[in-house]
Amino acid sequence: MRKFLLAGAALLALGAVTPALADDAAVAAGGTAGAATGATAGFFIAGPIGAVVGGVIGAGVGSTVSDSAIEYARSHRVSSIEYDGDLQPGYRVGHGVRLHAVPTARDYSYVYVNGRPALIDNRTDVVVWVGD
Repeated sequence: MRKFLLAGAALLALGAVTPALADDAAVAAGGTAGAATGATAGFFIAGPIGAVVGGVIGAGVGSTVSDSAIEYARSHRVSSIEYDGDLQPGYRVGHGVRLHAVPTARDYSYVYVNGRPALIDNRTDVVVWVGD
């Protein structure tokens, strides 16, 4: 019964989120997509409560990321981390992952995962952009 209540709360949280708009769809994921991704990742990591928390965190992902931060991450390649899965905006990065500063945008750090650059919000440790 408790799992159904928590799952219902997660669905309500997802329904209440409106997508964020961005000039470039490749730069930002909508809030709804971020919430869904965060809820899915949170569920697999911490069960139903993780789904609710992950959904709320993921909903915040959807704001635009500066072009200078993206360009910096793309042009300053570092050693890549192997991850068994497809990294998406909304995923939280663990504290053991070595992040690299983006001097042109102090709010972000970056890392390469499976050969792809990813920008991380320094305040929340959440992935906000993943490149090709």
